[in-house]
Amino acid sequence: MRGKYYVTGCQDSVSRAEPEPIASVRLTLTEADGRHIALATAHSSGKLGTFSVTTHIPGDVARGQATIGDGGISSAGVKLVVLP
Repeated sequence: MRGKYYVTGCQDSVSRAEPEPIASVRLTLTEADGRHIALATAHSSGKLGTFSVTTHIPGDVARGQATIGDGGISSAGVKLVVLP
């Protein structure tokens, strides 16, 4: 998985503070019934707060719709369908 823009601060404010990478980003998979499964912890770096991490979806995850999220750091999520 890859992520970008995981930095501190609000990027559309008038603050002159340089954004810093967020130390850790918890990646979780949420099944359709609301169960959360920890997948990995990523560590962003650089001015753009990028990360790349390898993870696996456990074999006992319920089949059907799911979402991968970042623990609430952003409102973004990746929607997917888990197939047999």
